[in-house]
Amino acid sequence: MKPQRPDPVAFLTGRLSNAPRPEAIKPAGSGGKFALDGTVERFPGNTVICHIDRRSEAFRELVALQSALREGPHARHFTFMPPDSFHMTVFGGVTEPLRGTERWPRGIPHDAATQDVTDEFARRLAGTGAPSGHAIKVDDVFAGYSVTVSGATAGQEASLRDLRDRLRDATGLHDPEHDAYVFHITLAYLVEWVEETAAREIVESSDRLGREFRSRLPTIELGPPEFCSFQSMYRFDPLGHLGPDGLEPLPVGAAPSGAV
Repeated sequence: MKPQRPDPVAFLTGRLSNAPRPEAIKPAGSGGKFALDGTVERFPGNTVICHIDRRSEAFRELVALQSALREGPHARHFTFMPPDSFHMTVFGGVTEPLRGTERWPRGIPHDAATQDVTDEFARRLAGTGAPSGHAIKVDDVFAGYSVTVSGATAGQEASLRDLRDRLRDATGLHDPEHDAYVFHITLAYLVEWVEETAAREIVESSDRLGREFRSRLPTIELGPPEFCSFQSMYRFDPLGHLGPDGLEPLPVGAAPSGAV
């Protein structure tokens, strides 16, 4: 069975959490992705993603979708991402909150600097090949902030899941929730829990926008997976592409796929 998102109303209202705020939101300087007012915070790490080509129709449609959400009556509950950061995560890597947990990569000291972990991952990924030409389809707009996607066909979905398995094995990063991961494109982050009526209005609007998006753009072509480092959620810098023969390093400062 394909992994599923939680009930969107339960998520938006905070019924699924014991925390006072969504997971990504913490007081400034406390290690969150964003401060309480939605200001982006330093949050270093690494990841394997596919950027959305900025020259593509898919990128233009995602920008239009984000604009519609930003102009909605409940936009104050969200902090919105810069469009240049739009991507689909293939495999999440290391971030500071993983230190000392079972999700820390095997064979790497828990006190290793993030840059040292990134360098080690690059070595581990050197021989990890990845197929090209993946395509995804839009399943829905979830809770006013994220586009749920999956492989455009059963074969594409299986290929993406197989790639995640190979990245897990190569990096040594074994997340207990690995098989439950839902592919998505993040347009915003929820800053605060919302009351029930607002949550239902957000979900109704998201469902409508999702139907409109799918009617205009049933599939999205992805470029090659990129091994990236980042300092915040606003920018993901590619260090190399994963091709059939493994990681193909890029010059420092190279632009993401599709950048103009």
